[in-house]
Amino acid sequence: MERPIATPDDMSSVPVIISWVITVAVALCVVAKLVIKYTSIHRLELDDAFILLSLTFSVAMLPPELFASRNGLGKRQASLSMHELQVYQKSVYAADALFILTLFCSKSAILLLLRNWSINPLHRALVYAATAYTAVWALSALLIALFRCSLPRPWAILGDTCLNQEMFWESFGVLHTLAEAFLLALPIVIIARARISSRQKASIASIFALRIFVIGAIAAEMSYRYRARFSNDDTHARWPVAVCITLVQGMNLIFSCVPWMKQFFVSLESGMIRVDDKRRLEAGK
Repeated sequence: MERPIATPDDMSSVPVIISWVITVAVALCVVAKLVIKYTSIHRLELDDAFILLSLTFSVAMLPPELFASRNGLGKRQASLSMHELQVYQKSVYAADALFILTLFCSKSAILLLLRNWSINPLHRALVYAATAYTAVWALSALLIALFRCSLPRPWAILGDTCLNQEMFWESFGVLHTLAEAFLLALPIVIIARARISSRQKASIASIFALRIFVIGAIAAEMSYRYRARFSNDDTHARWPVAVCITLVQGMNLIFSCVPWMKQFFVSLESGMIRVDDKRRLEAGK
């Protein structure tokens, strides 16, 4: 009889499968994005560097996720050895830091793209404000995540020498949702002035509206974190959190690549160029 993929006492294989699927999907999307962009405008830009950085951090998340699953994630904590618990904590600690870095780089790529599309000074100011917010949110969260537990064992997340981790991750989720709201609203504001048809505007807006699924995954992550805080079996209770984290970072990267579908970029780029040319002509009169 074949061993089941998962059992009520051992769900460790589920995060592993999801992690592999998302990693492959993300890598394919990034490659497609870079190829489409280069064939469209024959150059790569700063936002592409951030996409590649984000992909690097995303792929780097895979080993600690695999180690965490092998050493306790999804398993009953009472069945684990001290060595397994140490490896589990170190793996989750590393994955959390890489998770935040992945989010920061993928959002920065989109914000750089929006800055390039922004002709109106007000639009550009809004993009700069969103960029500053994202940087402060992500970098402060990274510092807190790295030093949430006292030295010399900052990775000992199951110990009693850590800050209130539940409150930290709840605050992180709320602020993350706000960052996603910016990335939903800003493109709609910016494309309103593009010299393209209403149908094209609706198509472009619908692409950025896909980020609503990221918000849904963040909500699920926060919900599972809230449930896990009342569990006495941390390693088993947190496997759904790990799945949600993988989905959140994966969708962040994928949806940062989607706007570069050739037909949408070319139409928007041409519309923005016409608006910019008109503005320059009017300024020269």
